[in-house]
Amino acid sequence: MLLMTILASGAVAQSKDTTVMVREFTKVMSFAVQPYLYYTTLTKIDAVPVVQALDTMSQRGVFYKNGDNLYYQSGEEEVFLEDSLLVQIDMGRKTIWISRVDMESRDNINIVPLNNKKLQELFRKNYTISRATINDKTARMNFESKRAEGQADFTTRIGLEYMAETHLPVTLDMELRIQQPASEEMLGALAAEGMDEKQWVVNIDNLKYIVRKQRVSISFMGIDNSKEKAGQMPGWKSRLAYDADNASFSGKGIYGEYEITKTF
Repeated sequence: MLLMTILASGAVAQSKDTTVMVREFTKVMSFAVQPYLYYTTLTKIDAVPVVQALDTMSQRGVFYKNGDNLYYQSGEEEVFLEDSLLVQIDMGRKTIWISRVDMESRDNINIVPLNNKKLQELFRKNYTISRATINDKTARMNFESKRAEGQADFTTRIGLEYMAETHLPVTLDMELRIQQPASEEMLGALAAEGMDEKQWVVNIDNLKYIVRKQRVSISFMGIDNSKEKAGQMPGWKSRLAYDADNASFSGKGIYGEYEITKTF
């Protein structure tokens, strides 16, 4: 009876701790749902082993939110959400996609479903959560997925570093790690693709496993919630002209030669 009481008490404490930390997580990420917002990002991607060029890259981005309007630029991609239109520009391919966005779809564009009990339940069931103080200014939360019986060893680690006083994010990173027994068929397939077995295969307890890691890290900089800064957001009309008579769009300046696709 005493053991059962201790275990039950521990479960309640863990549940409460999880709830507190999930609330802390949503409080940090709530910076993204403020009415006015500007920030820049540095996204880094790496993998071990590297399979293709996109496995390792570094890219800067800019994000604006001005009321219901959004703008995002990363690398050669620009996205405008304005006037109930979603405008996606790919500068590499020189293409522009224009589609309509209803209010329901707009409302779904949230980084975190705040005040959502399902989020707490998701983290509680699927992740082990911990919090650590890095220094007197920053703290870090770590989420590590729980392995389900009968599944391959697939682990997800999510880390969120943030300013303890202001609850503004500093870095959000995610690491995916997959480990599975290396069968002769798998090893043969790797060899057929010309891949070096030494890069993929790890010996654990005298058994061969294929192990691969992928990591994405996003650093947030220059976060500004002022209306003045949000008012500097670029608009799609600086890239496109609209002909109301023909209900058609055409590119301005360097965007004049872009292929435009309108989906409505």
